[in-house]
Amino acid sequence: MKLSLKDFFQSFQKRSKENKTFVIVISVIASLFLLIALWIAFGPRYSVYNRLSRQQVADFWALQKTLYVDPNVLIQQMSAEKKTIILVDIRAAEDYKKAHILDAVNIPVAFDAKTNSIKKDADLKKGFKKLGKNQEIIIYGENSYSQIPETVAFNLGSEGIPVQVLTIGFNEFRHFSTFWLPEKLWGKVRVEDFITGETVE
Repeated sequence: MKLSLKDFFQSFQKRSKENKTFVIVISVIASLFLLIALWIAFGPRYSVYNRLSRQQVADFWALQKTLYVDPNVLIQQMSAEKKTIILVDIRAAEDYKKAHILDAVNIPVAFDAKTNSIKKDADLKKGFKKLGKNQEIIIYGENSYSQIPETVAFNLGSEGIPVQVLTIGFNEFRHFSTFWLPEKLWGKVRVEDFITGETVE
């Protein structure tokens, strides 16, 4: 007895209504097949690691270690008796005055979102050149989502002014310490001790 396509779908629909588990199983299997098909078709083509050589991947991770500074490392450096860093807040002057990380100096960066470039780039470079030459310069912005600090770091680096970028912004540093502090340090490290400004009590 041959089963027409119409009869098959009617039978499937009837069984689906009677057995919800059957529907769920079929849906999961179909989804898995779809994901496998998509991965076979597009995965290898768009995988970053498939498009980069081992050396390029190694260079990428080396850049990460060189460019970025973990906030926990910053806390340790700030707590050291002999400070070897200069911390630079690149936010607007009014935001800096309200609150900033302790001992940070302010060199505001005017960023043009339309052109994705820094305004008055020459003035910015002059400001950083005035800082200590033998000290490590670390910059931070408003939040970790901002790409302005990285843009500043690359621009200055191309001019022979090496700077590093804090992996988080001031917003996360002040308000979300459990996001970056190891759990064993919760309650032991007072982030408030590392913040100062007009609005800080």
